[in-house]
Amino acid sequence: MTVGDPASAARLLERPPTNAPERLPFADARALRTAVAVDGHPDATALAAGATRASLPPAMRDGGCLVGVGEPLRTCGATTGADVLVVGDSTTVAWSPTVVGALPTGTAFGVTGVASCSAVIPTRAVRHRWSDACLTAKRALHRAVTAADPRLVVISAVTGEYREHLGDLPAGRAAALWERSMAETIRAFRRDHRRVLVLSAPQYGPDTSTCPDRIHGFGPCAASVTPDARAKRTSEAAAVRSSGPGAAYVDMAAWSCSSDGSSCPAVIDDTLVRVDQVHTTRAFADRLVPVLRRAVDWDALLRR
Repeated sequence: MTVGDPASAARLLERPPTNAPERLPFADARALRTAVAVDGHPDATALAAGATRASLPPAMRDGGCLVGVGEPLRTCGATTGADVLVVGDSTTVAWSPTVVGALPTGTAFGVTGVASCSAVIPTRAVRHRWSDACLTAKRALHRAVTAADPRLVVISAVTGEYREHLGDLPAGRAAALWERSMAETIRAFRRDHRRVLVLSAPQYGPDTSTCPDRIHGFGPCAASVTPDARAKRTSEAAAVRSSGPGAAYVDMAAWSCSSDGSSCPAVIDDTLVRVDQVHTTRAFADRLVPVLRRAVDWDALLRR
């Protein structure tokens, strides 16, 4: 089950968020953008840095459930009896407010993550390209899923994982290996009849803590869909299709980039999209709650 390219982001985001977005040091993102763009605020980068620091999802802050490689896992939410477990790297954890907000009322959830290490275990042919420490962290995430035994596992993986470890291979070969890795990971999580939801990673772009300026505001912070990101998403969608009805895929970029991928703005509907180069802000994650709620058949995915 794959969610295709929906209508424009403007129309999809027209409804107010289910949960009020986290407040920035300004009244709202419009005020931040105005402050960056006008005289009287010469240090635009300091303004942007202050705003983005306040925009991290709580799970990613100190004491949250995102740990470094080699550290013991921590779980936000239900540590036992979770219906849904969100597991993966920091970009996965950054999606967690969207996932949690979109879940049916009363669904128990947990979130656990390791910085720079997703839950995707690379296929054997390229496993040596990942560090032993990261592979150990990936296995720990899988053990956490086994221990929690949720009905649904939600995963994602930053494009950098694809780029850094497979980027020197021929494009078709890299895509095929990532598809196999994702399919094998889904198969591992599907044991005991669990369901799996795969979310595409956010698109990399200029660092929003440094890219705005007084003349252009957040204009210089816009990104575009890169070939490696497009290939990675295509591979993930194919892996989900080959996994049968127990897996689903959502292309999250469809709600933050133009349909042709030429523009992924840093501000959408007066909401800051990225905390830095890639992590989703809490405010934008909240804006996507009603969109993801409509895009996913939660009843089917939560059925054991």
